[in-house]
Formats: sequence, C-alpha cells, structure tokens
Amino acid sequence: MSIAPAEVVRHFLRLEATRSKYSNRKEELLAWCGLSDSEMMVNVRRFAGERDDVNPVLVYTVGVRGDDRSSQVAGWTRGRIKCGDIFAPHISSQMQPDIDEVRGNILAFAKGLASKYSEFRPLAALCEDTSILIVVAHRVPSKDGEYEVIDGVHRLVALCRAGIQEVEAYVAHMK
Repeated sequence: MSIAPAEVVRHFLRLEATRSKYSNRKEELLAWCGLSDSEMMVNVRRFAGERDDVNPVLVYTVGVRGDDRSSQVAGWTRGRIKCGDIFAPHISSQMQPDIDEVRGNILAFAKGLASKYSEFRPLAALCEDTSILIVVAHRVPSKDGEYEVIDGVHRLVALCRAGIQEVEAYVAHMK
C-alpha cells in the first residue's frame, strides 16, 4: 500500500525525539508531527539544514545540503521484508572491512562479525516505532541484498542477533 512521504518523516521525527542528541528539541520535533504535511515538511527541511550530519532519511525525503534524492523516489510503501535481503554500505569506518567482507549484508554481519563490537547490544524491548526500519529498494552490484537500510541499522543488527527473520519497514521505491 502506498503511503505519503510525510508519514515516513513523522516516524523519523518520533525516533529523533528519543535521541539524547535532540533531547532539548523533543517537544518541538513531536509538535511538528501534528502539523499539516506541507508545514511539517518545511520545518523538517529547515531542521535538515541545521543538523551537523547528513541523515540519509532526510536525503530521501526532504533533501540535505545539495543532496536531494526525494525527486528520485517514485513512492513509499510500508510492509514486511526479510532481514537477509537488507544491506548497509557502511556503519562506521572501523567496521568497514567487516561490512565489506559480508558484502554489506546485515544478517550475515549480525550472525558473525558484529559480536566484535560492543555498540551492538542485545535486543532490548522495542516499541512499535523503534522496531520499524526505513529502507530504499535498490540493488547495488557490490552489495548482497535488495534493500539498503537508511535508518535503524543498529536495531536491525539486534533483531537479527535475536533470531528475527522479518521486519516491518518503510520502503522507498526509486524511479
């Protein structure tokens, strides 16, 4: 079923509001979720420009500092996808050799090499929002998978390590 990009952005805002990095803006981020789609997107576009990072979700929904792939997205859906079909091109520079070794496949990484890194804690209780990922449906020749995770890779590693085989995801389908 097709969904509006604003639904994806609202999900993202609810997650960002829980991060310690944005704890001082929690009420503001959550308030944007109650605005009309167009008003919310204007606020999020401004938020994207104020950040000290380039978040891929914002790249695919509102654009960030000259990188706007939102016009290349044909549409968004929400559904279940297999964990084994998800890849990440990178997580961090120190993990890059291990990610490359499994061709980016998160399930393969989670079942083996992720155990080397303390940042991948065991699965804790997840609520509905935190168990939903955001991915882009596309193939990359050097990667093993059909979906690139752009939000939730750490949660996905925890889910895979706990034996979860499928996850709920917002999926960007490219033109």
